[in-house]
Amino acid sequence: MPLPRSLLVRYLLLAVGVIGLYTLLHKNYIYVPGAEPRVNACFTVLARNHDWRALRDSMRQIEDRFNSRYNYPYVFLNDKPFSAEFINMTQSMTRAQVHYGQIPSEHWSYPEWINQTKAA
Repeated sequence: MPLPRSLLVRYLLLAVGVIGLYTLLHKNYIYVPGAEPRVNACFTVLARNHDWRALRDSMRQIEDRFNSRYNYPYVFLNDKPFSAEFINMTQSMTRAQVHYGQIPSEHWSYPEWINQTKAA
Protein backbone atom coordinates (compact mmCIF):
# COMPACT_ATOMS: atom_id res chain seq x y z
CA MET A 1 0.00 0.00 0.00
CA PRO A 2 1.58 3.32 -1.05
CA LEU A 3 2.06 6.10 1.47
CA PRO A 4 -0.44 8.97 1.40
CA ARG A 5 0.89 11.88 -0.60
CA SER A 6 1.08 14.31 2.33
CA LEU A 7 2.98 11.79 4.45
CA LEU A 8 5.39 11.06 1.61
CA VAL A 9 6.04 14.78 1.15
CA ARG A 10 6.84 15.19 4.86
CA TYR A 11 9.32 12.32 4.81
CA LEU A 12 10.95 13.61 1.64
CA LEU A 13 11.39 17.03 3.27
CA LEU A 14 12.93 15.34 6.31
CA ALA A 15 15.27 13.35 4.07
CA VAL A 16 16.34 16.48 2.17
CA GLY A 17 17.07 18.25 5.46
CA VAL A 18 19.16 15.32 6.71
CA ILE A 19 21.09 15.08 3.44
CA GLY A 20 21.71 18.84 3.44
CA LEU A 21 22.96 18.79 7.01
CA TYR A 22 25.15 15.75 6.36
CA THR A 23 26.63 17.37 3.24
CA LEU A 24 27.28 20.63 5.05
CA LEU A 25 29.11 18.88 7.88
CA HIS A 26 31.18 16.57 5.70
CA LYS A 27 31.93 18.99 2.90
CA ASN A 28 33.46 21.65 5.14
CA TYR A 29 34.90 19.58 7.96
CA ILE A 30 34.45 16.41 9.92
CA TYR A 31 33.17 17.10 13.42
CA VAL A 32 35.45 15.79 16.12
CA PRO A 33 33.96 16.04 19.60
CA GLY A 34 35.69 18.83 21.52
CA ALA A 35 37.47 20.23 18.44
CA GLU A 36 35.32 22.86 16.72
CA PRO A 37 31.79 23.81 17.64
CA ARG A 38 29.22 21.95 15.58
CA VAL A 39 26.89 23.69 13.18
CA ASN A 40 23.77 25.11 14.84
CA ALA A 41 20.94 23.00 13.48
CA CYS A 42 18.04 20.76 14.39
CA PHE A 43 15.75 18.23 12.74
CA THR A 44 12.36 19.84 12.18
CA VAL A 45 9.53 17.39 11.53
CA LEU A 46 5.92 18.13 10.65
CA ALA A 47 4.01 15.15 12.01
CA ARG A 48 0.63 14.15 13.32
CA ASN A 49 -0.02 11.82 16.22
CA HIS A 50 -0.91 8.88 13.96
CA ASP A 51 2.42 9.20 12.05
CA TRP A 52 4.53 7.85 14.92
CA ARG A 53 4.83 4.27 13.59
CA ALA A 54 6.13 5.38 10.19
CA LEU A 55 8.32 8.04 11.79
CA ARG A 56 9.96 5.45 14.04
CA ASP A 57 11.83 3.86 11.11
CA SER A 58 13.07 7.22 9.82
CA MET A 59 14.30 8.26 13.25
CA ARG A 60 16.05 4.93 13.74
CA GLN A 61 17.97 5.40 10.47
CA ILE A 62 18.90 8.99 11.32
CA GLU A 63 20.08 8.00 14.79
CA ASP A 64 22.01 4.91 13.64
CA ARG A 65 23.82 6.61 10.78
CA PHE A 66 24.27 10.18 11.94
CA ASN A 67 22.70 11.70 15.00
CA SER A 68 24.00 9.23 17.58
CA ARG A 69 27.37 10.96 17.05
CA TYR A 70 26.18 14.56 16.89
CA ASN A 71 23.02 14.67 19.04
CA TYR A 72 21.20 17.36 17.08
CA PRO A 73 17.85 18.15 18.71
CA TYR A 74 14.50 17.30 17.17
CA VAL A 75 11.59 19.72 16.87
CA PHE A 76 8.22 18.10 16.17
CA LEU A 77 5.37 20.31 15.01
CA ASN A 78 1.69 19.39 14.83
CA ASP A 79 -1.63 21.17 14.42
CA LYS A 80 -2.98 19.42 17.55
CA PRO A 81 -1.37 18.62 20.91
CA PHE A 82 0.93 15.59 20.73
CA SER A 83 -0.28 12.36 22.32
CA ALA A 84 1.64 10.74 25.18
CA GLU A 85 2.28 7.74 22.90
CA PHE A 86 3.95 9.96 20.27
CA ILE A 87 6.04 11.81 22.87
CA ASN A 88 7.17 8.60 24.59
CA MET A 89 8.18 6.97 21.30
CA THR A 90 10.13 9.93 19.96
CA GLN A 91 11.94 10.56 23.23
CA SER A 92 12.91 6.90 23.54
CA MET A 93 14.47 6.89 20.06
CA THR A 94 17.22 9.44 20.76
CA ARG A 95 19.53 10.80 23.43
CA ALA A 96 19.20 14.28 21.90
CA GLN A 97 16.80 16.93 23.15
CA VAL A 98 13.28 16.67 21.77
CA HIS A 99 10.89 19.64 21.58
CA TYR A 100 7.22 19.70 20.66
CA GLY A 101 5.23 22.60 19.26
CA GLN A 102 1.75 23.27 18.00
CA ILE A 103 1.14 25.21 14.81
CA PRO A 104 -2.22 27.01 14.51
CA SER A 105 -4.58 25.18 12.15
CA GLU A 106 -4.77 28.17 9.81
CA HIS A 107 -1.00 27.96 9.29
CA TRP A 108 -1.02 24.17 8.87
CA SER A 109 -3.63 23.87 6.12
CA TYR A 110 -4.05 25.45 2.71
CA PRO A 111 -4.72 29.21 2.58
CA GLU A 112 -8.33 29.99 1.66
CA TRP A 113 -7.32 31.39 -1.76
CA ILE A 114 -5.77 28.03 -2.87
CA ASN A 115 -7.97 25.69 -4.90
CA GLN A 116 -7.55 22.47 -2.88
CA THR A 117 -8.83 20.30 -5.72
CA LYS A 118 -6.03 21.46 -8.00
CA ALA A 119 -3.40 21.47 -5.24
CA ALA A 120 -4.04 17.87 -4.19
